[in-house]
Amino acid sequence: MIEELVDNDAYFDSYDEDDADNVQYLSDENDESAFESNGEEVEGFNTYQSTSVLMFFKGSQDRFSNRIIKKTMHLMRQLVLISHQERDLIQQRPEGFDPLRNVPKDDRICKSHNTKRKFPRLEVDKAVIPKENGQSVDLFMIKPSNHLRLIMANTQKVKLLKSLPDFTPNQRYRPNQGRKWKENCHLQTPMVTKEIANTSNDFWIGDVVRTSGDQQQMYTIVSFFTVDSQIFISRFPMEFFENFQAAAFGSEKVNVPVSNIAFCMSITELRDQFQQQLNSKLIRSDGEICYTPFNQLLTPHYNLIAESLAIRERVPHIAPNRQMTVRVVPISLFSDDTSGNTTKKWNCYDSWIMTPAALPLKDRNMYENQFFLCTHHNLNAMDTASRLVEDLKSLENGMVMYDLEYDEEVLVYAPVLFITGDNVRHSEICCSKGSRSTCPCRKCFWQLDPPQPKNRLVTPVRTRL
Repeated sequence: MIEELVDNDAYFDSYDEDDADNVQYLSDENDESAFESNGEEVEGFNTYQSTSVLMFFKGSQDRFSNRIIKKTMHLMRQLVLISHQERDLIQQRPEGFDPLRNVPKDDRICKSHNTKRKFPRLEVDKAVIPKENGQSVDLFMIKPSNHLRLIMANTQKVKLLKSLPDFTPNQRYRPNQGRKWKENCHLQTPMVTKEIANTSNDFWIGDVVRTSGDQQQMYTIVSFFTVDSQIFISRFPMEFFENFQAAAFGSEKVNVPVSNIAFCMSITELRDQFQQQLNSKLIRSDGEICYTPFNQLLTPHYNLIAESLAIRERVPHIAPNRQMTVRVVPISLFSDDTSGNTTKKWNCYDSWIMTPAALPLKDRNMYENQFFLCTHHNLNAMDTASRLVEDLKSLENGMVMYDLEYDEEVLVYAPVLFITGDNVRHSEICCSKGSRSTCPCRKCFWQLDPPQPKNRLVTPVRTRL
């Protein structure tokens, strides 16, 4: 027989801190259910809804914290608002209408982190860092790859990731419009999916394509970029002769929208068919056209074939004629020390924070897109960063993750675009002497003490005030 409850408040853990920064909860002060229309305070559980909620939380011996209660009540209010917005559809009740069609099953929620469903879980890893005195310190951290898996599985955030270099003139609003993003080989997207290009085939760097209007002229894709939100390709012209037994690369690059091209053959098919019959076309300063000997290419053409084949070999196949989708999602890191005391001077914690650099500027500066990695008050930034390097190298070489936008696993490359911090932290990371400016602080007018003159014994000379 169930024992009678003496104190219902014993089943509530009031020590838990609620996340008021992320969710706006209602308190008793603005809860309209606790007051009558005439303003007199009455018992708050005088309706069927409020009584059902009370019995749900306090009608059994299940323990609920204040945090869980507030989150559950917030979810109930949101569901009521959603049902109010769809009241017209509910009232019409078309044939076969199921009011619970969008409500997930209990088993789907309980097993949402199952590997079969490919939903990631935020895991905390533990690392043991040895100290100079022979002791060791435990460091608990969240790897950048774990945060990135959650971002790729987020319906809203994954659609905001922009990885193609943007060559829109007279603009510098996003990091992908910077020089490093445009020129660094680690930040170049090796392929464009057919969904983005609105074509029937995926396009890869090195593929042989032709324009829609010209059936004879063919090109080789060199890179992908955007201009005014339209995707373009940079390409080398190609010439085929001797009854398609030999081919030559042109030297002049041409840009064309990706929507105006059609697929012909991949770089692997080009290599297999013209392995010993490839050369480069040259135009001398006097206008004379000449060709290099077969199997002797210019450096840009040789690097294009070598890099394209290397990329295609690293990407796994998901079908006999289709390889896994590749996405480039650069990240940025931030490091600084934060005091654990109210004086903000002593007991400093060195922290690392990750931010997806591919997000737009407005979203990248939001608090919800600053992902915490690790912190410690007995370890400096370089000690903690040594445990993040291995995961960062794995992200730079490519990791398979579930992409909710494509509803499949993709190969994600996430190189580090930059590391932000103040002058002191940058000097520590770069092992430099630090700033030598008179006013090194970026926020105040604090000045360094001026250097004092020294005598022959290299000791400061007392100056007259």
